[in-house]
Amino acid sequence: MSKILDNYIELVKKRKKLKEMYDKKDKELLEEKNSIERLLLSNEDIQIEVPEELYDDEPYLAWKLSDKTDGSAIKAYITIRDMLIPEKERQIKNDVDNLKASMAELENWALRELQERKASNFGVKGSGRAQLDTITRYNMADKSLFVKWAVENGAESELTVTVRPNSKFMSTIVEENGELPPGVSSFTEYKVKFVKG
Repeated sequence: MSKILDNYIELVKKRKKLKEMYDKKDKELLEEKNSIERLLLSNEDIQIEVPEELYDDEPYLAWKLSDKTDGSAIKAYITIRDMLIPEKERQIKNDVDNLKASMAELENWALRELQERKASNFGVKGSGRAQLDTITRYNMADKSLFVKWAVENGAESELTVTVRPNSKFMSTIVEENGELPPGVSSFTEYKVKFVKG
């Protein structure tokens, strides 16, 4: 078993060293890429034939270098929205989820240990401490009864209430009645929506 653990530790060290080397090289390449990108973008009037693969990897740069047609803007936007952002979010989420799962396992272990020891904390000098924390959470069983109680007992300032009209429902009310209900106002905002075609 000791040999397996030694191999595992060696593997972790190798991965760490490879990651450091990769990160260093990636930083160098990114600096070079950014330098070239700044050079390309320094001339606002530049319009060149943009290779198609640039739209897949660097859609914003491709659009900036292109003749800025409707099609190139839509293609760049949709590539960023539908491909690049979800890919980055998946990568980050997977990394974070793995770390959170590790933390949850450590928390569960520490809780079991504290309960078994009938202790409120344990620690190691220089490393830190794990301590039992009691958290009470409250759920709303009957909103109207609670609000009534709060008003009757002068505790209105302790209420956190979020009330907002449902937009689809309000649209239906305005369609049917031609006006908004009392106490509701509306505003219109404009936003560009890109749709895959």
